[in-house]
Amino acid sequence: MKRAVFLLVASAAVAGCARNPATGKNELMLVSESQEIQLGQQADSGVIASIGLYPDPALQSYLGDLGKQLAATSERPNLPWTFRVVDDPAVNAFAIPGGFVYVTRGLLTHVTTEAELATVVGHEIGHVTARHTAHAMSEQQVAGLGLAIGSIASSQIAKYAGVASQAMGVLFLKFSRDNENTADALGVRYSRRANYDSRQMINSRRSWRRRRQTSPVRPSTATGTCGGWTGSSMEQTRARASSGARSSTTRTSVSG
Repeated sequence: MKRAVFLLVASAAVAGCARNPATGKNELMLVSESQEIQLGQQADSGVIASIGLYPDPALQSYLGDLGKQLAATSERPNLPWTFRVVDDPAVNAFAIPGGFVYVTRGLLTHVTTEAELATVVGHEIGHVTARHTAHAMSEQQVAGLGLAIGSIASSQIAKYAGVASQAMGVLFLKFSRDNENTADALGVRYSRRANYDSRQMINSRRSWRRRRQTSPVRPSTATGTCGGWTGSSMEQTRARASSGARSSTTRTSVSG
């Protein structure tokens, strides 16, 4: 029986090997793009319900335009990319499969240039284009085969039972150090392709590490200097994002 389980797991791993669109490396992948999108759509509804969107259409539109500009330069431009400002005072940004990226209003009060914000968003786009969550889910699927061998037919190995119950779970899968380094590099790649200056990555990373010490969650890596972004317009955006601080209550955040 153990040998049979081992052979099934091994064959599943081999059958599920795919080329990563962002890195070019071959890796285990048992989650299709359509499944990523389905999970993302369901988790997005959960994010809106549990954290809430920041009630400023202009700010939402601004982030959407910036994000889509960056995503268009990526290796997966045809995903249904969605960018949202969530009503959370914590300094944070995160992404979920299928092209859903979130920035907190707390983060917007800390970034100082549009290029800095672009690299934060680019970093999160990188997690999606490199399929980090989908890969982690695939590894969990293979690891769980020995325990749930009777619940999944061999012809259905790439499909997840109970997708709805797993949708919110994708928010809490932790990324490895290699994942974060890859997302850093991809964030720089996309911001440069969109004509932002990303040469101040080291200084900005030091700044974000200092902020992390006083933040309840891990902030995303940021970098960059101004590229067509004026100080006054950034101050307006920061003021708009922070204006709800007194009336809003702290909500649970997720990091990515």
